[in-house]
Amino acid sequence: MNRTAIFLSGPVGAGKTTFGKALAEVWGGCFIDGDDHCPTDRRWFAASLTTARSLLAAIEAAALPGRPVIIAYPLRQREWTFHRLHLARATISSLLVSLDVDLDSLDSLTRERRLSRAERARAAEMLAQGYGDRPFGHLTVRTDVGSREDVLACLVAGLLRLQPALLKGPEAC
Repeated sequence: MNRTAIFLSGPVGAGKTTFGKALAEVWGGCFIDGDDHCPTDRRWFAASLTTARSLLAAIEAAALPGRPVIIAYPLRQREWTFHRLHLARATISSLLVSLDVDLDSLDSLTRERRLSRAERARAAEMLAQGYGDRPFGHLTVRTDVGSREDVLACLVAGLLRLQPALLKGPEAC
């Protein structure tokens, strides 16, 4: 059975942690919050490389056959390429799921988390940079359409379609 790492990427507030924990529970896998691996005392490049190496080590330690590792962390293409290639060398398949959300829905009273002004500004910036729908990803899911259960069902169904063929082109839900 394959070892698999599933990255959830998206802007601040899109639900990476919420849905990452839920997916890990569905499959009996492990959840890794990428923010726990980010040093705050280093400049961008040094922090980026340290984060990538720390995430790889955590993924390799947690990846078990038939139990995916779910990683909540927004990725640029260069970071995705780095992770994908290194994980492939460790015989760990990888998928990238973009979580997309409309900026206005981040202020909805039904959302679990209220964003600060700075977080909302960062979410707007990340959405403008395409974090909600990465063209190099395998699957894009909107997290602001339907209930949490609907979104989780869409994630599970999309990932199950992709699992047999990791190189399949991007899909949208």
